Amino acid sequence: MMTQEFFESEVARLRELLNQKCEKYYDPDAVYTTVSEWAEGLTEDVISFNIEEEPMSDIFGNKVRLKNSGQGTEGVIVCYGIVGANLFFYDDKNKPLFYGLDHTHRPMRSDYDTDEQYREAVQQHNANENQQYERRKQLAGTLFVRWFDKNGNQQCQGWHDSDTLVSLE
Repeated sequence: MMTQEFFESEVARLRELLNQKCEKYYDPDAVYTTVSEWAEGLTEDVISFNIEEEPMSDIFGNKVRLKNSGQGTEGVIVCYGIVGANLFFYDDKNKPLFYGLDHTHRPMRSDYDTDEQYREAVQQHNANENQQYERRKQLAGTLFVRWFDKNGNQQCQGWHDSDTLVSLE
């Protein structure tokens, strides 16, 4: 069961992350709100989506541990993890910024001196976009876990396949 403290820290984490992304794409001619209002709205939507949408609805906020493994790595000992909101899962399903949260704009012909330079830039852009798309799809199928020590202090965080985790609830 998700604690209020974890929920509030998860909202704060998402708000900060989304605020940075919204600032990157903010266009006052296209978006009729402030960056902070836009990020706040997205944060609420991400949390709601992760609470309501399968398969996240079954595991969001649950305490977990790694299956068949000690907890932590050299120098970092953790007792449990809590599954957080997966922004990539949300982004994959909803595309809140049309192309997704990490889309980059295609090169413009006017930025290059020759057709060859422009073609090379477009090819590189397309290769990068495809690579980012594949990575985002991969992360959308994993779980974001924040790892805590026995005193409840967050020690690290990471992405895990669901079959590598065991629920403690």
